[in-house]
Amino acid sequence: MVDTAIGEFPPAAAPEGWRDGVAVVARAQWAAYRRHFWLASAVSLGRPQLLPNLLPHTDAVLRALSGVGKSDALYAGISVSAFVRGVALAMETEAQAEQDTGLTADEWVDRQGDQMAALVAAGNLTGFRELLADGFDFDYDLDRLFEFGLELVLDGLEKRLTPLR
Repeated sequence: MVDTAIGEFPPAAAPEGWRDGVAVVARAQWAAYRRHFWLASAVSLGRPQLLPNLLPHTDAVLRALSGVGKSDALYAGISVSAFVRGVALAMETEAQAEQDTGLTADEWVDRQGDQMAALVAAGNLTGFRELLADGFDFDYDLDRLFEFGLELVLDGLEKRLTPLR
């Protein structure tokens, strides 16, 4: 099942530059997880499945990171996949919570407002106090979170992996 699902999203042809090459793979995996919420929990990082449609994802990252050292390239690829998978796990959990409660994430947050205000007022939570001042409204968008985090991961790889500079 994992092989069939990930096979719907093969990594695109390798673009120029390591950063775009890694990002293409991350976005292909994200698209697969967006289509199949169960997929993130079925993919293993510690004991990767040797699947014909999954291996090209790792291979594309290794090609994009050639020249940085074998171990560094593999750790970088695992780190990127772990980030994508980690954010994707929230989709399955959120879909289950919405099914269980009948509330969207926004509706649930709206119902928690009074309790959140009480907890912030009662505790030494100055960061939250500043955040919530003047009616702060946050849109928890997993696609935006994914893109924001992917840029952070890629920036970190650029600093860490010397030949990429």
